[in-house]
Amino acid sequence: MVMAVMATTNSDSGVFWYTGVERVPKNVISVKFSSAVTKINREVFRDCTNLISVVLNEGLRTIGYRSFCNCSSLGSIKFPSTVTHVESSAFSQCKKLRVVVLNKRLQVIGDWAFKTCLSLESIKLPSSLSDIGDYAFDRCTSLREVEMNEGLQTIGKGSFRDCSSLKTIKLPTSVNNVGDHAFLNCGNLTEEVYDEGLQPVAVRCQGWMV
Repeated sequence: MVMAVMATTNSDSGVFWYTGVERVPKNVISVKFSSAVTKINREVFRDCTNLISVVLNEGLRTIGYRSFCNCSSLGSIKFPSTVTHVESSAFSQCKKLRVVVLNKRLQVIGDWAFKTCLSLESIKLPSSLSDIGDYAFDRCTSLREVEMNEGLQTIGKGSFRDCSSLKTIKLPTSVNNVGDHAFLNCGNLTEEVYDEGLQPVAVRCQGWMV
């Protein structure tokens, strides 16, 4: 039996309580999540251009495909400790997203997950993260600092393409695969540090045309 789920709005505070409903009013401004939510369904908050505040719940495991795509007013997001997967394009085109706080259990950042987050300035990747998807941070033009921790294995193709503010990068010893054009058009990237076990051909400092 399929149980229907509902979402309610508290008219006094203007907070929209998300409990798993497929569609959300496009004019929503503030969202809090029910403790029962384990996955944000695909495209639920897509194009909610007025959305500025999101409070995710402990117990949430998956942020679904394009779930916050083009939430162009969203300024920050903090992952609860239970999130393990961020699916493709989850936060793509969130152009005002400046602060992203990842958690220590995150395993996968999907393809295009943060593409064109033009205001994102820094990101700290947890040691639990094994894969950065293709074009995950493509065109994050304000991204200056990326902290990669041991445990990361794959940096997908084009994952940091056109990150024109990025200046340095240190690849952990655990990285064994850097995809094509991972750092293409990072014009300010002048220094790279990587493990001797990683083949030099995988990382080319001049232009970073990986």
